[in-house]
Amino acid sequence: MLLVVGGLAVAGLLSAVSTVRTRQAFRAERERALGEARDEVRGQVGAMADEILALTDRVALAEDPEAARLFARATAAYQQAQDHLERSTRAAELEDVADELDHARWELAAAQALVDGAELPPEPDAARACFFDPTHGAGTFAAEIDTPAGRRQVRVCSYCAAKLRAGTAPEPRMLSVGGRRVPAAKAPRAYGGGGMDWLEEFDVVLDGVRRPYGWRR
Repeated sequence: MLLVVGGLAVAGLLSAVSTVRTRQAFRAERERALGEARDEVRGQVGAMADEILALTDRVALAEDPEAARLFARATAAYQQAQDHLERSTRAAELEDVADELDHARWELAAAQALVDGAELPPEPDAARACFFDPTHGAGTFAAEIDTPAGRRQVRVCSYCAAKLRAGTAPEPRMLSVGGRRVPAAKAPRAYGGGGMDWLEEFDVVLDGVRRPYGWRR
């Protein structure tokens, strides 16, 4: 009887140790993933800082009140995103930072258009970064992608739009997610990605012209 009781006690102890180790491993993996996501979003924040710095003097010299207003809003959104990034402890908070960056991107693009004397890009229903590379800035051109799951609207920057019109496939920004290199559009929102983890082969439709596209090209 004592042997049975002793065996049960040992089994219980081993089970408890296993549970503790599993929880520790889960927490460690969660922290690793959070750090990975934070590093990517921090890189996108840094890219926006460079864009703001490059535009600061030009906005001041332009003396355009609307450009100054948009630039001030973009700068405020950038600063808020930067503050939230440093305080983030959960993936959901990093998703909020990604949303804040998206709003700042369009305002920067609009301010730059006014400074350049170009046509103001239409403000989308939901601010979005370039589908191929968020560090390119705002998606100022509407495009559609045809996938087996149906047609979806996306936004692309002027650089990627020009490449598509020329028949060239834009290079996607590749993010490290769980040790794998993933195109930005497929990466989780917490990484500043598009969250389209299901997306593989598709056609891009821009200005009525269709271009086949696949991540492995």
